[in-house]
Amino acid sequence: MDPLETWRDALERILTEHTEVPYANGDIHTEVIVDRKRGRYLLVDLGWQGAERVHGALVHVDEIDGKFWVQCDGTEEGVATQLVTAGVPKDRIVRRRNPTALAVKRTRPAAWSVHARGGACAPRADNAGRHCLGARAPRA
Repeated sequence: MDPLETWRDALERILTEHTEVPYANGDIHTEVIVDRKRGRYLLVDLGWQGAERVHGALVHVDEIDGKFWVQCDGTEEGVATQLVTAGVPKDRIVRRRNPTALAVKRTRPAAWSVHARGGACAPRADNAGRHCLGARAPRA
């Protein structure tokens, strides 16, 4: 079997495992969206937290030129770490990082919310300053 195909299977399995982690608050579930033809892998949170709609990408990975580009990763352990554990060579994983991310974190306004998974988002007028995703229940 082609190693790339094995790595794709591993990524899909990793994302699917994340759908089994329940949220502590709200009626929120997580879906895996995979388009192997175009090399797109998403883990999306959907549902409601009270009267507020929840919709957002928890993980976004693109396959580009035989490498996995981690565009967004809101998981605790990190999809890149899980891919390495699954046998994907480190040189086949690219983490998209904003070089100013650390500066942004340090200067983030106090009103911003921090997700339980480590990300942050700005308050919006439509959700009265609450962040867009609910907290997940801790793993047992």
